[in-house]
Amino acid sequence: MRWRGWLGVIGINLLVLLGLAAGLEGAARLFLTPDARPLFADTELRTRGRPFVEPHPTRGFALKPGFEEALYRIDGDGFRQGPPAAADAPVWIALGESTTFGWGVADGDTYPAQLQALLAAQGRQVRVINAGVPSYSSSQVLRYLEELLAGGSKPERVLISIMWNDIWYSTVLNWYPDLLVYQQPPAWLSTLLHHSVLLRRILMQPQPAQAQLVDRFNAEALAQYRDNLRAMLGLARQHGIDAVLVEPPFAPELMPEEGLNEFHVRYTRPFFLDVAARHRAVMAEVAREFGVPVVDHRLSLSKGAGKQYFLDLLHPTPEGNRMLAEDVAAALAPR
Repeated sequence: MRWRGWLGVIGINLLVLLGLAAGLEGAARLFLTPDARPLFADTELRTRGRPFVEPHPTRGFALKPGFEEALYRIDGDGFRQGPPAAADAPVWIALGESTTFGWGVADGDTYPAQLQALLAAQGRQVRVINAGVPSYSSSQVLRYLEELLAGGSKPERVLISIMWNDIWYSTVLNWYPDLLVYQQPPAWLSTLLHHSVLLRRILMQPQPAQAQLVDRFNAEALAQYRDNLRAMLGLARQHGIDAVLVEPPFAPELMPEEGLNEFHVRYTRPFFLDVAARHRAVMAEVAREFGVPVVDHRLSLSKGAGKQYFLDLLHPTPEGNRMLAEDVAAALAPR
């Protein structure tokens, strides 16, 4: 029958292709160095050592609802524990990464918790939900906002503070957009990359000499950051929610002179500050486009309040978080 002839032709072609692939793979193993590797060897990069974090199907990882320890407590909805508020109080949601979460400080010392307390002292009853998650990127914050709104949340305002993890991830040589959510390739691709030298060399850049891993600007990553901010502000506008961008805190004094080694590339101090300035310019550009404010507080990169208000390069002390909360409250005071 005619269809058997076609099946025979297809079968022969498949055998030829498989033979060709096997030959190329054999040649690759003989003549190419297998130095390219999956993006991250550690499949628990953002959960190991963090008992308050668990894997999440759409955001990569998330806070673990109901977790409690001496420093961090996560409520039943998966938010960092905050102070009590009246049931009918308007809701503000603070989105971001570890600087919003309050890395290294107690529940009541985070900037969202202190912001709520400051507003209450001014007679403004608002519940400020701390939806910050350590190591989140702008892509994860966008997905979180989408999920919160799809789940029925209707906050009066969202406060968005995100930038640093986008910069860290931009140093990965084999950067791609989903890296901002999952720090591993898909399981099927990881398996193929593990077993095939040829595929690694086709899909991945080999590791260059250490001396070359310096100051590599990633325009695609910056464009993705811009797109994610636009999507967040567009989503807020669509739902009739006020949006505010909050500059992430940073202590320039604590930036090492030799720069930072993040994943595959070392950023020298001047170059890192330049890349951060580009991201801040994009934040301001998108804010102007949507007509939303950017809170440039005393702990921002441009102000440099002083290292005494930071636990490290990025994370404020309780006093630093109070200053941040004061400046956000002042910027958002009724006119």
